Amino acid sequence: MTTSERNPWAAIGRPPDASHLAMRRVRSDGRWDFYWAKDWSGNCALVLRVAASALPITRLPRLKGIDLSIQQPSGDEKASLGIRLLESAHQDIFVRLCEDIMHSAEQAISEAEAAARAVTRTWRWHHLLRGGRGLLTADEQIGLIGELTLLESVFVPQCGPVRAVEAWRGPLGEVQDFSLGSLRVEAKARGPRTAEDIHISSERQLQTPEGGTLFLSVGVFEPGDASSDGQTVTEVALRVRQFIASIDSTALPRYDALLAAAGLELGDDYSPWTWRQKERSTFVVREGFPRLTPDALPRGVTGVRYGVSLPRCGEYVVPPGTLTDAIREVVGD
Repeated sequence: MTTSERNPWAAIGRPPDASHLAMRRVRSDGRWDFYWAKDWSGNCALVLRVAASALPITRLPRLKGIDLSIQQPSGDEKASLGIRLLESAHQDIFVRLCEDIMHSAEQAISEAEAAARAVTRTWRWHHLLRGGRGLLTADEQIGLIGELTLLESVFVPQCGPVRAVEAWRGPLGEVQDFSLGSLRVEAKARGPRTAEDIHISSERQLQTPEGGTLFLSVGVFEPGDASSDGQTVTEVALRVRQFIASIDSTALPRYDALLAAAGLELGDDYSPWTWRQKERSTFVVREGFPRLTPDALPRGVTGVRYGVSLPRCGEYVVPPGTLTDAIREVVGD
């Protein structure tokens, strides 16, 4: 029987009311608590029940016609990660998605890793359905490498893996790429032959947090070749993963989920593109720095995108150790 002909929800009736789901365990001998389910409207769903402490702390992807949600537990019940199909015409694809999620989760060694893997696979489908082949563009590759190398060289050594990975917010679509207490860091990456400016995606991206400090870290990357020490984005991600695991493996589920949120699938082939960092500059964004912020815009103007010319920002360049010292100060508070 083919996947498209299967209907694991056929024998499940509707729940007694809209506040419940009718559920049947996928496998009685399964390692994790996966359930086929139906809601009051007859929508099909896959539910993973886990302890509240095992829920992934990450943004959930948005898929057309599919609703993802996290249900916090009440009383002694477990928490739930639910994936619900809203358009019945796509049930054959939804079955494949559910099977892919469960297959990935089966490889986990803990409940928290199983939940993280479930979210990671859903992010994978999000990027595949949105972008066709799902590979990152060259600009997206060096952008992610810029964040990963900053995580590896600065945040993990100063904060430890758990706090460093929690501080990494770039894949979650937040305003700045790193947030640690009152400290923010926006990471930018560019190629060596591009204009010496960077693109700012909103009026809030270079907004200094109230009572805090904002740094701008700009990495310049160039393509590698057979004689260079260049690496693919996958190799960089695996290198950072190994570094994190050598110190504290409990940070890995969130790290893996963030890679997925960024659109990186570790099994993809990025061998045609290798990169190496040529240089990195650090700027402190303070009064006088060329930028647009919400309070400087005319009333009603939003969604601003603009460029900043780095050669005009020389007076704001700081030694690399300045960022390290600032992180150390926040961690020590």
